[in-house]
Amino acid sequence: MDLKEYQEAKNIAFKYVVYKRRTVNEVREKLKKLEIADDIIDKVIEELICFEYLDDAVYVEKFVAKSKKDSVNVLRMKLLNKGIDKEIIDDYFNNNTFDEVEKIVPLLQKKKFSNELDTDQKDKIKAYCARKGFKISDIEKATKML
Repeated sequence: MDLKEYQEAKNIAFKYVVYKRRTVNEVREKLKKLEIADDIIDKVIEELICFEYLDDAVYVEKFVAKSKKDSVNVLRMKLLNKGIDKEIIDDYFNNNTFDEVEKIVPLLQKKKFSNELDTDQKDKIKAYCARKGFKISDIEKATKML
């Protein structure tokens, strides 16, 4: 392993994760694009994890906390697309509870849902919420709250 290349890769990765929280996969892809050898990438990532600059479990927690409008299903997909291990995602969502109804009510209000609307209009608004990844049962609960 070339010490100079390792140091350079480490500096690039450090600047990348200090600027904004990143996933292990994002750092790996960034370094691969710069054509850095896999053994150096692994060593750099190992060091960043050791010094707690990279932690996918913490990333998931912070990402979910920032995403106030997305359904659990949408959050799961976004996290998977970021390259986070399915086990880490499942572990987080299994150990935490989420009130999806609370997220649906503002969507319904935004679409001006009310009981005065005809059935077709109500169904269109409910379908909109379903396309956002919310469960039908939760959508029904939210409509009853309005």
